[in-house]
This record gives sequence, C-alpha cells and structure tokens, in this order.
Amino acid sequence: EKEAPKNEYLKKIALFYFSNKTNNSDLDWLQYGLIFGCRYKMQQEKLIEISQPYFSPQIRRAGYADHINIPNPLKRKVSSIFNQEFWFSGDIFQDGDGYKVVTELFEVKSSKLIYHREFISNDIFTLIDNIALQLRYDVGIPSSHIENTDNPPLSDTFTDSFKAFELYTN
Repeated sequence: EKEAPKNEYLKKIALFYFSNKTNNSDLDWLQYGLIFGCRYKMQQEKLIEISQPYFSPQIRRAGYADHINIPNPLKRKVSSIFNQEFWFSGDIFQDGDGYKVVTELFEVKSSKLIYHREFISNDIFTLIDNIALQLRYDVGIPSSHIENTDNPPLSDTFTDSFKAFELYTN
C-alpha cells in the first residue's frame, strides 16, 4: 500500500551540481557525485519531490554544457519552469585531508537565500548524509516526521566504497 502526501506538504526542490573549488581537477567528479548522493538520499523522503534540471534546454542554450557554475538567475528561471519551490547548490573545498561543502538553498519565488550552510568531514558519505538531513529540515519537513522516518546511511544502502562511488559517478 503506497502513501501519497497531500500537495501542501510536498516540498519541490531543484538540485544543481556543485562547483569544485579544490583546485584539484581529479575531484571534478564530486561536483556530480555529491548531488547524485543527495538525490539518492532525498528520493527516500516521501514529502520531497526532486527535479533534476540538468538537461534543461535553457541551460544548454546559455552555454553551460557541463552544467557547472550556472548563475543564480538561470537557476531560478529553470527552477521556475520546473515549478519548484526551492533550488539547491553549493561548492566543494578541500579541508586538510577532508572536504568542506558550502551549500545554498534559495526560494524560487523571491530568489531569496534561505540557508547558507557549511559541512566538513573527511568521509564523503557522512557529508552527503548530513547535507541531505539538514536539507530536509531546511525546506520545512516537520522534525517529528524526519525523526520517525527510517533513513539509513548512504554507505549502508548505496555503497561504502569511495572508489566505487567515483566510478559510478563518472
């Protein structure tokens, strides 16, 4: 038996690829991998509808063939075309032996930055789990729902191999 949430509880989010700010082109795959992982985690949430506007003709016509470093006005335009409430993107930095990911969540209607967050870890799977969890709170999913939902770690349900994740992403 499948449960469907009422439309007023459904949060609609457009996920855009992250930008690699590490100065290490060997980590370019993380630009896509972080969003793949977040999308995988978020698709388990029945109160969230995810849009993947990567193949939008507007993005291609604007010259962003790699779908990276898209300016916010274009993200807003594409998110609006896809009837989304929010758009989400960020930047990846190196932090010693680990990573720092800076995320931004915007409201489409007003173009207002709602949340600017920083996540630091040397484990990419922990980063993705933390980003996806915080995003659920940030878009307004009730904490009672989040805390009562079974949402196992990405490494338990997808893979726990960094190399396998890189190969999958590539």
